[in-house]
Amino acid sequence: MVPVIGITMSVEVGNGAEETDKKELIVSREHSDAIISAGGLPYFLPFTTDPKIIEQYTQHLDGLLLTGGWDLDPYYYGEEPQQGLLEIAPSRDESEIALTKSFLQTGKPILGICRGHQVLAVVLGCTLYQDLDRQYKNGLDHRPKIPRNRPMHSIQITEGSILHGIYGQTTGRVNSMHHQAVKDLSESVMVTATSNDGVIEAIESKIYPNLLGVQFHPECMAETDPQAQRIFNWLVEQSGKIKQQKKQEQILY
Repeated sequence: MVPVIGITMSVEVGNGAEETDKKELIVSREHSDAIISAGGLPYFLPFTTDPKIIEQYTQHLDGLLLTGGWDLDPYYYGEEPQQGLLEIAPSRDESEIALTKSFLQTGKPILGICRGHQVLAVVLGCTLYQDLDRQYKNGLDHRPKIPRNRPMHSIQITEGSILHGIYGQTTGRVNSMHHQAVKDLSESVMVTATSNDGVIEAIESKIYPNLLGVQFHPECMAETDPQAQRIFNWLVEQSGKIKQQKKQEQILY
């Protein structure tokens, strides 16, 4: 069986008084296309905080892809909302944080993209800039009005990191569609890529060896950019390796 990759979904939020998150779940097909191209079997994951369902997700999936979307509630990193914070989706926050915490305990690979990268960071004890325009001076434009699949700025990649192994070099060019970013690091998190203005573009973990978060959107570039597609190849290949290792351990014991 090919590696099964769970893909988180987004939701339209209610912006009016007394509105709640809407019931339509949405996700870009670019994510599943990239997983299929990498040889994986994509599964979209409905929201839940039910521990039994979270446990089933965790057991049956071989890898996890945390996708982009709305802002994360600053409550989860110990801050009050600041000017510049945009829409949040409470039902999504609750579900993804619970799933990420459960998945981390398995050692199975996780790839976080944009918001997903920030969810990983927050679960691992980091904080976020709630709005770069207000809180990060002299930065690049990280939300340019250009096509989603067009590289916008360069990144510098740390040698020996997962991302360095994927790119095979210490520089790259990526697209950019975000107004938040990782701010304060916890001791367990290491920065493995930055843009020229110092904004964190990738993180990895000192504790969990199969974890990668990227602030950019490789799914939008994967169809035409081999380096972007290789990020998904890493997730699927690593998920397959861990799956095989766990099977061998079950046979031995």
